[in-house]
Amino acid sequence: MDHTVKMLKEKLDNFCPEIPSSLLYLLFQKVNAISRDEKGRRREETLHSEMLAALLNPESNGDLGTVLIETLLDELPRKVAWSSEAGHGNKFIIELERRVACEGANERPIDILISWEGAEGGKHAIIIENKLAGAVDQENQLNDYYDGLKREHFAVHGIIYIPFKGEKKPSYLKKNVHEKTVVMDAKKITTKWLGNAITRARHRGKSAKTIAAIEYYKDFLESFIINKAKLMKSCDILSEMTSTQVRSLEALLASDEWIEAKFTNITKILKQRLGPDLKMQPQRYKDLHTDGGPRHNVRYYFDTSDYWIEVWMDAKKLVFYICSTEEKDWVTIGGMKYYFDSKDNGGNRRGGRGNYYYYANEKGHEFDYPSKASEVNAELIEAVALILGHLSPQNAPRREAEKGQDKVC
Repeated sequence: MDHTVKMLKEKLDNFCPEIPSSLLYLLFQKVNAISRDEKGRRREETLHSEMLAALLNPESNGDLGTVLIETLLDELPRKVAWSSEAGHGNKFIIELERRVACEGANERPIDILISWEGAEGGKHAIIIENKLAGAVDQENQLNDYYDGLKREHFAVHGIIYIPFKGEKKPSYLKKNVHEKTVVMDAKKITTKWLGNAITRARHRGKSAKTIAAIEYYKDFLESFIINKAKLMKSCDILSEMTSTQVRSLEALLASDEWIEAKFTNITKILKQRLGPDLKMQPQRYKDLHTDGGPRHNVRYYFDTSDYWIEVWMDAKKLVFYICSTEEKDWVTIGGMKYYFDSKDNGGNRRGGRGNYYYYANEKGHEFDYPSKASEVNAELIEAVALILGHLSPQNAPRREAEKGQDKVC
């Protein structure tokens, strides 16, 4: 088992050295394990459009209004004249899967259509074609969208083409369609368009909740970029392996040995600093809040303490929590307050069942992954070691005294 882990780490580090091997469990999520909608399309293809349309729609985005539409118009090759003043007729309509007639009897669905009526009474439109999930271009797709809307007497001001990576360009374009098309990949959306929208929303005094909605979508896309890149690399790696090797690999990832291997560097340093009484227990957990896939963490604890620490490998960060079987507003350890964060039903942890409660430092409990697999995050080690030191058997009397400072719910 140890030899297999080492072999995989070396293979994957050589293939993609910038990705720490501690994150490699992402490689083995099933590529096609994505549910389908009622029309048989993969949900990944429509999820991005649904989220984006909800943020764009002034009727459903809280007090955000037209901020995202305005900053999107700024990306078009030609300035679009419009007004948000009452009486000027600029009520934006956002439509998902808006169907347009093509030559003959066929129709095509536009992913997102933004339309409005101008002050002069004319109809105006912007097309958004979403290729974030990697869908291929269909012949004359954008041409048909453009021509179909022109037949409905729309002035089409721009086509926003959104691939995963910027080097993917739309194909089969007529000259007049090409001139109106802007390629805006996932990275440009997060760094430019959404960044500008957040700045403008703050300048206009939009609510913190509204701004947070844009920031959440920006974070979602950034995570998508990271995970999609890993997935593309993993597909290349898996394509070189036999089905027997893949099955062996899946069995390996379900083992405690794999989880221990991921946390080896952290565990080694903590045991050196805190002694042989410190124990480590690997755990597997299904995250029901995302895709139900496995997430791994380890618990560090002393038998003499009723608190322990869990270190998690999240998609973007290393995260740790102080844990207990008691629910409190906060717990006090080493003179520091750690506030209630969340709870779960505990499963079969530390030999028992019941609710487990998670506490975190308000100043932060998330840390960046190291740039190399052989390194550890020194700040994470210091923060965890400090708390575990206060939980150690040597400090048991002081811990008993501190319990009086905890606030019970």
